[in-house]
Amino acid sequence: FDLLKSKRKVAKKYSIPRKAVRGWVQDRENLLQITLRRASPKADDYPELETRLFDWITEKREQDVCLQGYIFKIMLWV
Repeated sequence: FDLLKSKRKVAKKYSIPRKAVRGWVQDRENLLQITLRRASPKADDYPELETRLFDWITEKREQDVCLQGYIFKIMLWV
């Protein structure tokens, strides 16, 4: 594990405090034992709204309209 040899270089490369790297190296075994948990799928909070939005997006795509993120924000206010 090459990172163990030069904590200073790693800290500099990733712009993080050297103390953080040192802590991670010391706690390496515990960190490797952590299992990542995936979030469970959330039930639809607004099924009617999602259906209408899907239909609107499909309609706009068929019209060759370019959809960008800010358009969806505007749609929330309409």
